Amino acid sequence: MEFFARPTVKRIYLDGDKVYWVDLKTALSFGERERMAAEMMQVETGGGASPQVQLKAGEIGIALLAAHITDWNLTDHEGQPVKVNKVTISQLTGEVGNLLREEIGKLQEVASNPK
Repeated sequence: MEFFARPTVKRIYLDGDKVYWVDLKTALSFGERERMAAEMMQVETGGGASPQVQLKAGEIGIALLAAHITDWNLTDHEGQPVKVNKVTISQLTGEVGNLLREEIGKLQEVASNPK
């Protein structure tokens, strides 16, 4: 039985020529999952007895990608390397963001159903 996460990475190519890639963690540790969940939620006390927890819908995909992306070799419009961070992740095209979300979903499915 494993007690501690051993991160492994899967490289996803974004083009047919295998020039542009993104490295994704195949699984998150407990702490990484908790931090990702916290980034997706907002707690409002509003002066009431019990706080209200709301999902920040606009942050869910960005938090998911930020938690899983370890590196990439993507460049900007001028060919300059772009660092991985939440701002640059939010600037990805919808096509790339959706592709990465699908790949993360596949990785999560494999992690949930080990052989």
